[in-house]
Amino acid sequence: DYLIYSYIFFFNDTATTEIYTLSLHDALPIFPLFIIIYLLNIIRLSKKSDIIHANWIPSGFFAAIASRINSKPFIVTIHGSDIAWALSNNFWKKMAIFVFNRAKKIIIVSIETEKQISKIGDYAEKIETINSGVPDEFFGIKKDISANGQIRLLFVGRLIKEKGIFELIEAVDILVGNGNDVSLIMIGAGSDENMLRQRIKNKSLDGKITLTGMLPKKDILMYLKKTSIFILPSYNEGAGIATLEAMATGTAVISTAVGGVPGIVEDGYTGLLINPKDSSELAKTIAKLINDKELKDELEKKAKEWTNKNCRWGMVSKITAKIYNEVIDDF
Repeated sequence: DYLIYSYIFFFNDTATTEIYTLSLHDALPIFPLFIIIYLLNIIRLSKKSDIIHANWIPSGFFAAIASRINSKPFIVTIHGSDIAWALSNNFWKKMAIFVFNRAKKIIIVSIETEKQISKIGDYAEKIETINSGVPDEFFGIKKDISANGQIRLLFVGRLIKEKGIFELIEAVDILVGNGNDVSLIMIGAGSDENMLRQRIKNKSLDGKITLTGMLPKKDILMYLKKTSIFILPSYNEGAGIATLEAMATGTAVISTAVGGVPGIVEDGYTGLLINPKDSSELAKTIAKLINDKELKDELEKKAKEWTNKNCRWGMVSKITAKIYNEVIDDF
């Protein structure tokens, strides 16, 4: 049995949403306070814990400090985007080395991430691969995509340029211009939201594209139930959890062949992969699924089968618990 002390942010959901919309310049003043409270809480909670499990390299940095202070083992899960930062920025690279050297285990969510870590150092003996987990409720929904012939598209993620949001808007504009009856729901918040709204308005797509803001999982699940095609055209992506959740519901997926995505979306088998920053290719790929129902049905079937086999929380939890026990016993 496990008693889990979970600490993520000291903000509530509303405050976290507001922080997502801040520019870096506006967010900087709150960082010192955030760091102090974050570290103190990790130290406090780890005193009564047997093991510390950090997600993301910056969290691993604080976990390493708490581990040293309280003499507790810690492990870290790398989701992909953080290791990409480490490879492009010397400060993040030094932080990654600090974390990896002190972690008892490094959990990754894709083979691609292991390749990236090897560019920083040889940590092969510490690495364990575990797929990201998907809650059971995503596997049990019955799709309802009847919309009088309209194709419903869905995006879930931060509203920032790096998520490919502007290419997605361009693709929808191309599709509408070619006579396709499509609509797009964009769930999330981010620093480029105002610019995105202006772009939508400039292209007269207000009636085709809806921005919902951040939503809880139960609401995302309801949108997925009525979605024809899920799209995540990121420039870089780690575990692609939103993509996995869409696949689990039996929704056709289009994503970019970046980061850890090819480890979960096999092009032409469980989804379709495209190049990043290419709105024309994205529009053509969406149109391909609109016009080829047989292909779309097959992708949906295989995606659901793959996630059911590899990503159910029960299975992921058992593997993680096994690692916990090994680390605790060896410490």
